[in-house]
Amino acid sequence: MVMERLNRFCKAYLHEGLEKLEDPVVMVKQYMRDMKADIGKQQATIDKHLRLDETLKRNWQTAKELVERREQQARLAVEKENDELAKMALRSKKEAWEQMSRFATLREKNEQQIEAQKQTLAELEQKYNQLRDRKLELVLRVQAVKASEQIKNTKRKYRQQESIIENEFERMEDKVTDLEWKSGGRSAVVSDLPDVDEEELQTELEQLKQQANQ
Repeated sequence: MVMERLNRFCKAYLHEGLEKLEDPVVMVKQYMRDMKADIGKQQATIDKHLRLDETLKRNWQTAKELVERREQQARLAVEKENDELAKMALRSKKEAWEQMSRFATLREKNEQQIEAQKQTLAELEQKYNQLRDRKLELVLRVQAVKASEQIKNTKRKYRQQESIIENEFERMEDKVTDLEWKSGGRSAVVSDLPDVDEEELQTELEQLKQQANQ
């Protein structure tokens, strides 16, 4: 039931988007802290019942020893023909016996509670360990999603700027070329051009002149 509830919460948060991914992690951590506190309380309750068991055990043993002692005293009183003293010993023996019975009953009930508390503690510890493993898995998944989203955003950002940067480079190159022509003259640029056959250039120049005169 606990794990199903947490799964529903996590799925709901994941559907909200990346900005909500931290919420289920925080929620699980808080839930684990609460469960850890409950485990501590459960262990403290068990320790309390164990101490009570020791007390009941000592009280039962004391009552048992009193029963045996009163039994012996009653026998001695009978031997001495002291009926009143024998009755007093037997009466005390009966009260001690009733105490033994009461302590035995209380101890049996206390042992049953200890077993139930131990079972509850084991279930809590099992759920806690499961949550610890699930929390680690969830944290890793959140980190993976955030890293993937960051990569996508970075690529998207540079794709959007790439065309702008490319156009800016072309504009700057054209401007530099214009400045080169203006500052150094045609010869400054021609010197960097590959060698061309002068006869071909002269022929092309004559053609341009003829076209201009037409």
